[in-house]
Formats: sequence, C-alpha cells, structure tokens
Amino acid sequence: MKIFTFGWENFSEINPEVLLEIFKKGLRFDSNPDLILIFAPPKFLNLNLSEKLKREFPSTSVVGVSAYGVISNEKLFYNGITGLMLKFTKGGSLKVSYENNISNKVEEIKEKFKKIYLNPEYPSHLIWTSAPNSVINEVLDGLYELPSYPFSLWGGVASFSHPHGKARILYEDQIIEDGFLVLSFQKVQIYSSISLGFLPLGLSYKITKAKENKVYEIENVSAEKFLEKLFKGTTLKLEDLKNKEVVKDTLWAFPIVLLNREEGYVSVLRTFKNFNLKEGCMEFYGNLRVGDRIKFCIGDPKLILEDVKKRFNKFRGEVNKNSLEVLIYVSCVARNYIMAKEGHSYEEFSLCKSLFPEQEIVGFLSFGEIGHDKRNRPGMFYNETSILIGLKEDG
Repeated sequence: MKIFTFGWENFSEINPEVLLEIFKKGLRFDSNPDLILIFAPPKFLNLNLSEKLKREFPSTSVVGVSAYGVISNEKLFYNGITGLMLKFTKGGSLKVSYENNISNKVEEIKEKFKKIYLNPEYPSHLIWTSAPNSVINEVLDGLYELPSYPFSLWGGVASFSHPHGKARILYEDQIIEDGFLVLSFQKVQIYSSISLGFLPLGLSYKITKAKENKVYEIENVSAEKFLEKLFKGTTLKLEDLKNKEVVKDTLWAFPIVLLNREEGYVSVLRTFKNFNLKEGCMEFYGNLRVGDRIKFCIGDPKLILEDVKKRFNKFRGEVNKNSLEVLIYVSCVARNYIMAKEGHSYEEFSLCKSLFPEQEIVGFLSFGEIGHDKRNRPGMFYNETSILIGLKEDG
C-alpha cells in the first residue's frame, strides 16, 4: 500500500480548502486514495469538511475521529490534526460499517457487531467509537460469547477537550455521536502491542454491588463510606469530586486494577470518572462486575516509560521482518495527563519513534482503548494503556 501521513499543530489555521491543496500535493497516487483517516478536534469534523473531501475524492472512504490530542510521529498536539491517506497496491480492499444511536438498543447492536467481526472476507478490523464507555464495553463483551476468535479487532474511543464537548465520528454525510465505525480490511494484516506501566499497591477489595461502569458497594460497604475512609487524613471530600479538574489531579494517577481479569493482555485498569452523589456510586471509564477483586495502582512516568520501551522494543523485534507500512498510536488521555503533570509530555512518543524511525506514526489520545486479551480474544476494553497498531498489505 501507499501511505501519505500529515500532521499540524494548529488546526484552526487549516481550513478545508488548505487541507485539500495539501492532500493533492502530497498524494502522488495514480487515482483516488482508498481511505482518508483524520484525527482532529470535534469542531473540525463537520459535514462541510466531508462534502469538500468527497467532492475531490468521490470514491474514497473519508473517516474522522474526534481527539483531545493528536500524535504525529514523536510529537503530541493538543490543538492539532493528524492522519493518513491510504491506497491499496496489492489487491487489498476496505469495507466500512457503522451504527449510530446505539445506547438504547445494546442487545440488537451486539448481534450486528458479531456479524461485522465474523465476516471471513474482511478479517482485520479497526474500530473507532463515540458511544459512552459503558455501552461500547457491553457491546464488545458480546464477542466473548463466540466459540472462536479468528480475526483481529483494535481501536479506541473518540475524545474531546471542551468541558461540554461531545465525541464524534465523521463518515460521509454522517456525524456519529453515539455509535461506532469499523474499518474492515481484506488482504491486510494488523500487528499490535499494548503498554501499561502501572504498579498495584495496598490491600485488595471485592466489589459487592455494581452495574456497568457504576460501583455502589465494596466489601459490602457503600461507595460513599468507602471513599470517606480512603480519603481520611487528606483534604479530599466527596463533594470535591464533582469538579473534573480535582478528579484529574488526584484520582487519575490512582486507577484500580481488576485482579481477577487475568485474561487481559496487560492488566485491565479502570480510571475514576466521578462520584455520582445522586446515586451514591463511583463511576469509571469502563465497566466492572460484582465479584471483581480490585487494587489501587500508582501511575509513575518512569514506570510508564520503562514499560513502553520493553513492550514496543519486543514488538519491533517481532514485526521487523514484516516491514510495517504505517503505525497508528492510540494512547489514553488520563495516562498522558499523568505524564504531562510530571513534566514528561512527549517522552512516550519520542521513545516510540526512536524504536520505529523508518515508520510513519499517527494517532490520538483516547477515552478508552480496544484490543485483544492474552488468549487473542478480541473485545477487551482497556483504560490508561497505549496501543500501537501496525498495518501491512499482503503480497
């Protein structure tokens, strides 16, 4: 395949007309690209952009994923745009599937999603989603009901930075704000690795009452009482957790690890979202179950960077011979907040680029990461990880 990647720090200076000119100059393809994939802030991903791109590239699948921040090789832009243009050259092909407004029809969507995944003609999948984490987590869990897991599925949750913003996926004449989009490839291999780097500490606890991403009781103690005990001796109070900035500054660095989810390719973490005073529960950026055993973890930049080096260096050794044609980097917003707070904003991406100097890397900061477990089953929903996805056309 032929690949053209792009990335700019200030998206406000890149209007659709300028973007079109840059695409046309950099394209160098014999015909329309098969895919244009864009990571950008939500307000940039509108129907006006889609119409202009489709007018210029009528046979191209144009997909946009909203992003809190975007990754372009070793750089991270919080007000930028990045992405790729792709043209198959060895017989590869692409099929796009999507669903919108899925929150109120999860069981129906589970069945549709299984059919998308199980299509043997298109066995390699990338998924981008704008649905609430609890909803897409439940949809993905439906894959665990399958008797076998022959195909790949990797991706992430669209993100945004504005306090009242909303994640979105742009496709053709559709703006998907409660759904997902799957890019299914034929004659294309997907290779991947996941990095974590968090250290469990302290006692373990058992969740005794929970529903989806909400935890009501731990060790038969109400979530309210549990947090009050946890915060004893600190200045934190439950009311403080209504402030998202307080949550980011305190609890994002201490996610919980699900000790009984040994199926995880790496440990399965859940990041604290807020305390729901009305319902008296803790909410997380991913689902939990009654019976889950948990521990708190500490997120330390040194540990994170050590894990990136270890796992992505191993990945480089495994795929070097396959000459990956492009890498897509999906990294958790909370993970990067921890890194930035300690003065290590760009180090993870610089380290990754040093390991893959010949490959172009594009990606975004996500509200959740989607991958496989260690038995290669798809549909695992992760928090606070970085996922590196490599594409290579067969032949």
